Amino acid sequence: MSFMIGSTAAAVGLSYVHLFRNHVRVDFIANKFPPKVQLGAELLFTVVFFFPLIVVLFHSSIVVAIRSWVTGEVSSLSYWEPPMFPLRAAIAIALLLLMLQGTANFIRDLYMLVTGRRL
Repeated sequence: MSFMIGSTAAAVGLSYVHLFRNHVRVDFIANKFPPKVQLGAELLFTVVFFFPLIVVLFHSSIVVAIRSWVTGEVSSLSYWEPPMFPLRAAIAIALLLLMLQGTANFIRDLYMLVTGRRL
């Protein structure tokens, strides 16, 4: 049961961390460029890496959640054998929230790149 709570908290925490942009970054190269170049690189990497990865993960999590619900999957890690569908659904919802937050960040970055003002 504790792995279910921990997994859900970690998955939901991804979008929260992305909101405040507190994820681990290695900016020693990017900091040498002007802010517009940094924003351009951020947008490029978001389109090339973030969106394709999050779409694939979200789609896969939906498939797994549906399969878990249809088959009545239970956890074999406990004698209680709790159903796995709530965990699978929570992870799918958390990935949806991460995708929405990534989209919001992308729009903010694009707006700042074009206008020079924060949204």
